[in-house]
Amino acid sequence: MTQTLWKTPSVRESPATQPLTAAAPLLSMRQLTVGLVAIMLLASAPFLMAVVLRATRASRARADVERIAAALRGLPEPVGQGALIGRGKLPAGASNSPWLHASPESLDQELMRRGVPDARTTDPWLAPYLVNVGAARFRWVISAGPNGILETPFEGASAPQGDDLAALVQ
Repeated sequence: MTQTLWKTPSVRESPATQPLTAAAPLLSMRQLTVGLVAIMLLASAPFLMAVVLRATRASRARADVERIAAALRGLPEPVGQGALIGRGKLPAGASNSPWLHASPESLDQELMRRGVPDARTTDPWLAPYLVNVGAARFRWVISAGPNGILETPFEGASAPQGDDLAALVQ
């Protein structure tokens, strides 16, 4: 009588009933790599979406300020410290300047008067676009930008400050 030291699997046995050995890994390297890449992509998706959304908002705001600036070119010389304001609540940083004395939605009214009724006067962050028509030197259409703080001063700024987005009117 001969005794067998190992058992040869028969054709009828399924792989699930066979014991695991070093020669039979659960996952191949290809499957493991594909799985890890899929997990990394899924984990980074919210971050990538946030980056794309921020870029899209900034792009829309740039296009809006350029369109409004083009519509307002040829404004008469400044009289006093006037300002035009779109719809919405003034951004932080606009509370200690001539922005406070402008009538709400005055930008909407001026654009209607100039034949541009469909222009957006609220930026993608829901703050109004601002125009410093009373400035003596540089007149800007300004968005407070992603941080919601108006960092460009009313008078004398030769370029937008901070993350403000702006287009020069004249």
